[in-house]
Amino acid sequence: MSKAMSLEARGYCEECCECGDVIGCHCDSAFRLFQSTDRGYNYASGSVEVFANGSWGTVCDDGWDLKDGHVVCRSMGFQRASYAYYNAYFGQGTGGIHLDNVDCYGRESSILNCSHDGLGVHDCTHADDAGVYCSTYSVHLRNGSTYIEGRVEVFSDGVWGTVCDDFWDINDAKVICKSMGFPGVEGAFSGAAFGEGTGNITLDNVNCTGEESRILSCSNNGLGVHDCSHADDAGVRCSLTNDENVSLIYGKTELLTSPNYPDNYYDNTVYNWLITAPSGYHVLIRLLYISLSPCRDLVTIGTGDSPTSSDSVQLASLSGYEEPSDIRLYTPTGWIQFTSDESGISGGFQLQLSSVDSTEAPARLVNGSYPNEGRVEVYSNSLDTWGTICDYGWDTMDATVICRSLGYPDAVSSYGSALFGMGSGPILLNDVDCEGDEDNIFYCPYESGDIDYCTHYEDAGAMCYPNVRLVNGSSSSEGRVEVYHDGIWGTVCDNYWGSPESRVLCRSLGFPDALESLPNAYFGEGTVDLLLMVSYCNGDENSIFDCCHYGIGYNYCGHDDDVGVRCQPNVRLAGGGSSNEGRVEVYHGDTWGTVCDNGWGMDEARVICKSLGYPDVLQAYGNASFGQGTGDILLDEVDCIGNESSIFYCYHGGVGLTFCSHQDDAGVRCSTGVTTPSYLTEFDTSTFTHTSASLECDFEVDECGWEQDTSDDFDWTRHNGSTPSFSTGPDVDHTLGTALGHYMYTEGSWPQSPGDYAIMRSPDIVDLANTDINVCFTFWYHMFGLDIGILSLYFTTSATSMNQNDLVWAKSGEQGNRWIEANIPVTDFISTSKAGYFAFEGRTSSYTADMAIDDITLGS
Repeated sequence: MSKAMSLEARGYCEECCECGDVIGCHCDSAFRLFQSTDRGYNYASGSVEVFANGSWGTVCDDGWDLKDGHVVCRSMGFQRASYAYYNAYFGQGTGGIHLDNVDCYGRESSILNCSHDGLGVHDCTHADDAGVYCSTYSVHLRNGSTYIEGRVEVFSDGVWGTVCDDFWDINDAKVICKSMGFPGVEGAFSGAAFGEGTGNITLDNVNCTGEESRILSCSNNGLGVHDCSHADDAGVRCSLTNDENVSLIYGKTELLTSPNYPDNYYDNTVYNWLITAPSGYHVLIRLLYISLSPCRDLVTIGTGDSPTSSDSVQLASLSGYEEPSDIRLYTPTGWIQFTSDESGISGGFQLQLSSVDSTEAPARLVNGSYPNEGRVEVYSNSLDTWGTICDYGWDTMDATVICRSLGYPDAVSSYGSALFGMGSGPILLNDVDCEGDEDNIFYCPYESGDIDYCTHYEDAGAMCYPNVRLVNGSSSSEGRVEVYHDGIWGTVCDNYWGSPESRVLCRSLGFPDALESLPNAYFGEGTVDLLLMVSYCNGDENSIFDCCHYGIGYNYCGHDDDVGVRCQPNVRLAGGGSSNEGRVEVYHGDTWGTVCDNGWGMDEARVICKSLGYPDVLQAYGNASFGQGTGDILLDEVDCIGNESSIFYCYHGGVGLTFCSHQDDAGVRCSTGVTTPSYLTEFDTSTFTHTSASLECDFEVDECGWEQDTSDDFDWTRHNGSTPSFSTGPDVDHTLGTALGHYMYTEGSWPQSPGDYAIMRSPDIVDLANTDINVCFTFWYHMFGLDIGILSLYFTTSATSMNQNDLVWAKSGEQGNRWIEANIPVTDFISTSKAGYFAFEGRTSSYTADMAIDDITLGS
């Protein structure tokens, strides 16, 4: 049976609107909550109906959300909406549908002031009626200019009544605001400051301590007992901000929760907890539960007296759905700030606070070009200040402890002599001697106290391996993105990932910029955990963790969504005669510079070549063999093992620290895998199935019996149109000259790596013993791309292998975006009676190395 739920006295708005049985209204409109299906909820829930143009009508649920519900509930005297409902949850209405596509900010005084299609304009049925569940309190505020202020009215025995202002003060107002979910109070008002009410006066002589949860728990004369008139109606103004002091006691824990927990918190709220631990102790914060509107509502944690104090240092910013973890404040004072905006609300959070012994202290890296490098500074609890470490005895084991304590996987190197600039303040530690597996630098043996013989010229530094990496690319500047957190590596979801996110990622790894984002597990699916789903980056963050994300470990992706990036390399070759040789130039801290040739050899050159995607090095050069560079000389005394992924991960004297001139600029020549085919290529001919197929083929119907080798790295592909990779490979075939025609090609992109090869061989043994001297083996080839590898043709009589003596023809490097004819006279490779197989080999060098063949013939 249909019923209209009414809270206000009948006729409350009848004079201006003739609304009838309503909960609240405005002079030109009214709202009510209507239930034709009894869901067992109270009067503060139902389908939303609007009174306009002389009739009631429902609201369509297109675009309906919690912010729209807030406006409805607040205009009806409630604090906010708890839930928004769709699809006629409270039953289908009758009559008109007044509103559709409602879009409120959440602060409007009436739903009619929100964006909508216009009165009566809709494309819905009553099956789409919108509903709301309003939060009910025993208190509401009337007649204020905003929803956080007004005349106090209390609900008791089924009716609303005002409160007399006798003894009304800030403690009473605090209880009113707190019971309505507001974090703070600004003022208590008397003398009907917000206008005189009507009807009952419910309370008088209210006397609260401020700690009560509701006004009816405070001392008062009793319900309805008073000696006041409505000229004495009390009022309040609440605040959306609040500061609360939390003093920790050793051995006890404090539980902090979001306002209104376990119910949803409120929007546009700022709440600060100012925390103090006992002397000699630190603050430990344990995250028990968090569910916040991602990237909009935040829990921020830091050290210092308050978020705005001069000594404030932010340590963490949490949002979304973080996994439970611990955060330690290495100071006796700290703060936690909760902020919410008007974009939406969620469940909130629970934090457990305790005090722990202060024998540990934090470290930080200062003045580096990237977050993972810098001067090492540690914090002194006794002096309450940061200080440096003297470089006496400082080595990579010590740097390893620093890096791991900061959340990085390991240390690249240690540095002394104030490579990252001189610090100020005290020098706190000297002669540090770590094993490398300590959790904190203060667990290592060290010397402290008065260190008079050290100066800031000897400040120690460290470079850590980044907490992000690129995996499975053809060079060190591309690959699947993986991030490091709490001792494990994990992949990143490609949802919402774009250019700004790739730029932050690439620059945090020391690359100049990003070239492209590659979604859908382009570099293969990861096997580790899926750790991160980023909502957005501005593009100028220092780390991908500084971007707005949904919380470590939270995502709704699979490994087929693993994101990859391709970055602009931080190494380049200049002054060479071809792309695979030149003067080595490296990028660091927004600057390109050369490398000094002191100690330069094949291992160092090999790291350069492989980081550029070349399979190996041919030669290392010194003495500015490719000409003298200009500008900075960034590296000197480089000493590599040869398997490092970056030249910066080799030992060196420090970026920018050198005594060389540009006459000493180092250079390399890299192998493309094509210039000296001295390798042996093994393939298993015993697995081929011989047919009577033709040697000649245009590949329009099939491969004409040309067979894939089973022992190579990948296969040739029959294809039409453009290849999947950008700026490489043909767009049309040679036979038809259209995108409908077919050809065979080798794909250079993942999962191929530089140096991988594919072999395709003729279907039968070809007997050339009595061949006319004018016969040629003819085919058309296409080799277009920035970094083309080698295309080779072999004629071999061996049933098990082919080698450089069987090489008939080879071509390497970019040949333009065109088909080119190759004619090879048989007399060039036979001198006696000979029978064998023809075999094409494509050897890739990068993702821009797609090579193709078409229209094979053997004839005059």
